[in-house]
Amino acid sequence: MIRLPSFTSRWILRQTSVSSSQGFTLLELIVVLLIVGILSAMTLPVIIRQVGKAREAEAKQNLSSIGFAQQGYFFENRKFATTYIELGVGISGSNYNFPDPESIPGTLRTKSQAISIDNGLTGSRDYALGVYYLSDSYRVVLCQASNIGVDTQVADTVDGDCSNGGFKIY
Repeated sequence: MIRLPSFTSRWILRQTSVSSSQGFTLLELIVVLLIVGILSAMTLPVIIRQVGKAREAEAKQNLSSIGFAQQGYFFENRKFATTYIELGVGISGSNYNFPDPESIPGTLRTKSQAISIDNGLTGSRDYALGVYYLSDSYRVVLCQASNIGVDTQVADTVDGDCSNGGFKIY
């Protein structure tokens, strides 16, 4: 018969006891803090850009709603609306200002803008929307500012370029 060795409580205590001199040195803690600082400094601009893109999606969605509403308003009234109240669109958003549309009587176009409230501090670009009526159809142009903090406008004609180096999204 094989006999197993017996364990004494002294052996267990000796194996589990921790010396009071073990721990992290100051140099090791400084190295860890330095690495964490470098990683967070590298990711901060990426996070700010992603927040800006999310806010830009809000602006595009609101301008899209304005564009569809302007088309419906023009279909019923043979003119574009000059205010959002007249248009019947409730624009909600905490990141952009939406000044009343520029609808000049006698023209077959209207312009709307989404202007970043924080002037681009969170990575949000400005947008402009133009709705044009061309004899029997509508054309919609959405301009995105070339850079953060730069204003943009749509052209007076559907084939024109966006102002301040902005580019057409559609």
